[in-house]
Order: sequence, then structure tokens, then C-alpha cells
Amino acid sequence: MARNLTDRGIRPYAGIDLIFSKYYEKFEQYDPLDGTTNGNEVKTSMNYFEPRLTIGMGGYTFFNRDGFNLSADIEYQFRLRFYNNEFHYHDGSTNKIATIRGLNTSTRLTEDRYIFNNIMPTLAGSWNGDNLALRFQLRILASITNEDAIEMDGSTGSLVKTGVFANTTTFLLDPQLRLAVRWTIVPQLSLNVGGLIRALPMIIEHIDEDNSATRSTTFTGAGTELSLGLTFSPTDKLSFEAMVGVDPVNNSISVFHAGNGLFTFGNILASLRF
Repeated sequence: MARNLTDRGIRPYAGIDLIFSKYYEKFEQYDPLDGTTNGNEVKTSMNYFEPRLTIGMGGYTFFNRDGFNLSADIEYQFRLRFYNNEFHYHDGSTNKIATIRGLNTSTRLTEDRYIFNNIMPTLAGSWNGDNLALRFQLRILASITNEDAIEMDGSTGSLVKTGVFANTTTFLLDPQLRLAVRWTIVPQLSLNVGGLIRALPMIIEHIDEDNSATRSTTFTGAGTELSLGLTFSPTDKLSFEAMVGVDPVNNSISVFHAGNGLFTFGNILASLRF
């Protein structure tokens, strides 16, 4: 079992995720009169394999007194994509299939490179009272995505660079504040309230294409989310959790509304402990 490196925390961790994405369209046309065909045609081939490496500090507690806890953590993630796709070309009266280390978007062929870096510092706090528990988490997502695309000509089966090159660098800064309250109405029943505040996520995009550079800065707008839920624990080992409907547009609740009322339950989770 992993242990903290210090009395105040720090339990480093690492994880690897393997993502397989497949988007592939291939067809074969036949002459309606004699049934002949020129062979398969690849319309779209945009498959990729993406390993993801995630490492984190494991949390460090700065303050813990009188029911209040304040801690911090930091996490880093690296992503890299590998492409292996197909395209078709005409060889006389027949179609043949070839491969490309990039994308076939049905309109063009490109050799591609994709690298993603993300760092996420987090500051979290909690307070526990007799029947009330408060939580908050300030999370800042900062990521840089770098993509290269070189346009290719595969009309003869051999890939030839056309000279069109594009490099896109995207920087994202997304601060998020999460708030949560848990009120124990009776020992067996608790009301859970959660909120999310996104403060003006910013996207900076730099595109360098054919020796012509453009740069844009976009603020996607602040946003809020509200969630309600109930926890019912008839015994120490059995509990039920359910979400109470909230209108996602304006975060409003109508007591007897059919879709977002207090008596509309969803995402019910049953937990049994042994």
C-alpha cells in the first residue's frame, strides 16, 4: 500500500491511458449494367492511437485545525498521437490502397504531428461541523497543444509534399471554482448541493501557414452550474444516492416540475459495503 512521504501528505502517483480512436469509411462501387468494379475507395481515414501519461504530487496539507483542512496538489498530463491511415489512388483502371502517417479527411491528405501538455494546480479546502460539511476546490487548467500538418499528394501512390505546411499552437487557461455543501438532515438522510463557476476561459491560438502567421485570443465566457442530490443510508452498509433535477439553462428548480423538480430523481447509485 502506498504511503505519504511526509506527515502532511505527498503521495506521488502515475498513470497511463491508451486511447484508440477509429474513424474510417471505405466503399466499393459496381457498374449497374455489368457488375464490374474498379476496387475499393477510401473516403475517410482518421484513425489514431494516443497514449496519455499522467503524474501527480498526491496532495500536501498546509493547515488542519478545528475541522478546517487546506491542501494543494498539482497534476501534469502528456499526450502524443500516432497516425496510421489509408487512402486510395488510381492505377490504370483499378484502385489501390496505400498508407499514410497522417490523416485522410476525404478532401486532403496530411502528415500530422500532435503533442499535448497540460498542468493543473489545485487548491482545496474543507470544513466539517455537526450536521454541515463544506468543500471548495480551485482548479486552474493550463494546456498547450501543438499540431503540425503537411499536405501531401498521393495520386500516384507515392506521397509527395505539396509545400503547404501549417503549425497550430493553442494555449488554454481555464480557472474553475467548485463548491459543495452537505447538510445531514437526519442521520439517515443528507442533502447535497454542488456548484461550478468557470471564470472566463481564455484560448490563444497561433497559426503559421505558408509563412503567414495569424494569432487570435478568445474568451469563451463565464459559466455556472448547479447540482442537487440526496443521500439515503438505511443502514451503515447500504446507501442510495440520487440527483435532483436542475434546469441546466438557468439553474432553476421548480418543486413539482416534471423535468427539473425537487421530486424528479435521476442517476441513482446504490452502494453496498462489506
